[in-house]
Amino acid sequence: MSGAGMLTNETSTSATYNAPATPPASDVTVTITATSVADPTQSAPVSIDFAAIQVLLSPSVNPVQAGGMSVITAMVNFDPANKGVTWSISPMSGAGMLTNETSTSVTYTAPLTPPPTDVNVTITATSVSSPKQMGTVGITFSAIHVFVAPNPVAVAEDTPQPFTATVSFDPNNLGVSWTLTQGGTPCPLGCGTFSPSSSLSGQPITYNAPSAVPSPATVTLTATSVTDPTKSDSATITIVNPDSALNGHYAFLFNGFDDATGKQVAVAGSFMADGIGNITAGEEDINDPSGVNTPVAFTGTYVVGLDKRGTMTLTNPLPGSVSVTYALSLGSFNAGVASKGRLIEFDDNNGATGTRVLLRATF
Repeated sequence: MSGAGMLTNETSTSATYNAPATPPASDVTVTITATSVADPTQSAPVSIDFAAIQVLLSPSVNPVQAGGMSVITAMVNFDPANKGVTWSISPMSGAGMLTNETSTSVTYTAPLTPPPTDVNVTITATSVSSPKQMGTVGITFSAIHVFVAPNPVAVAEDTPQPFTATVSFDPNNLGVSWTLTQGGTPCPLGCGTFSPSSSLSGQPITYNAPSAVPSPATVTLTATSVTDPTKSDSATITIVNPDSALNGHYAFLFNGFDDATGKQVAVAGSFMADGIGNITAGEEDINDPSGVNTPVAFTGTYVVGLDKRGTMTLTNPLPGSVSVTYALSLGSFNAGVASKGRLIEFDDNNGATGTRVLLRATF
């Protein structure tokens, strides 16, 4: 009965509930019961919440970088006096300051120098009418962050690869400087180059892989914040030789027809792939509209991409012969080396100068 308010204007059918003039320390549930005069065993209760003051906060910006600001607003519910709040900050030192304080808002300003690590700042609003009621909001005073992409990545020999460093919470927007290392030491000439040596946030640079896989095959490209050199991120680059996926002795068979004459063509043969882009010891038997030629020696070159697709160019010494380029796709790998693949002629653009195969050649 005490501290829960009072009933006034009671009649046989209604009553007025009056809450106390002072807000409670916490919500109070008040039960009001109406009892029948004619039959006191019959009654019905109703519950009313006598609410404590409620303080709700919302930040306009979070996280905040060095020198940045965030306006905090307070919404105070169930305060009969509408006195608003007072403000405080924690930690008191090195976390910034509060300005423009009013009964409903305040401005948080971060220090001008980025912290070495993220700092969690707590802003507290305390009700003037009921100091036990308060609301808090956390703001992160953020250190500089550097993020390099892509990472990790495999790059083929003698191939360019773009990289980008994204720098967050740098008040000076000075970007990063780049370094290339191998095994923790400055990279020798044989592990690639990059340019430019510095970049702004989001501005790409290009790493150029060396013409041969170095030893070890992994290098590290690091972007370091110019504003805060203790902040950096790195990408791990593995230089690979995709041509090594085609390595060893292979046999192949073509069945198709000649574009110019429409007559059937059959070619069977074998070759050695040296794993670095050269075809050697090639020998084939050819049956085409010009006649049968057997055996015919040939040489060639090939290029394989990281997706295990590429091209192969073959040349034989027959009169009138020209180099022929094929598209290739490798498959059925054993210890990283293809045991099977498919070829199809790739240099006939007009349908009149090449050879069409009914089945792609399998080697």
